[in-house]
Amino acid sequence: MNENYESKWKKFINESDDQLSQDYFDIQDRIKLILKDEGEFEVGKYLETVKFDFHKDGHDGIGKYYQMEREDIIDDFNNYMTNDLDR
Repeated sequence: MNENYESKWKKFINESDDQLSQDYFDIQDRIKLILKDEGEFEVGKYLETVKFDFHKDGHDGIGKYYQMEREDIIDDFNNYMTNDLDR
């Protein structure tokens, strides 16, 4: 059966969304592992900013977090917590 343009586009968007979701969950699991000694509430708040970056920056946001080393994630978390406390 031939697919029309709209159904092909919808399928493509859904596949992209699925991959974006999987990338987020992969990075979320990695961050949770790296920050396992930090408070659960604080890590949860930090993960909300990561999720926001994904939605705001799309694939650029994914690349940013995939490229971050362990120390970079810890520094980013600490900077987030410092800035959050200043509010």
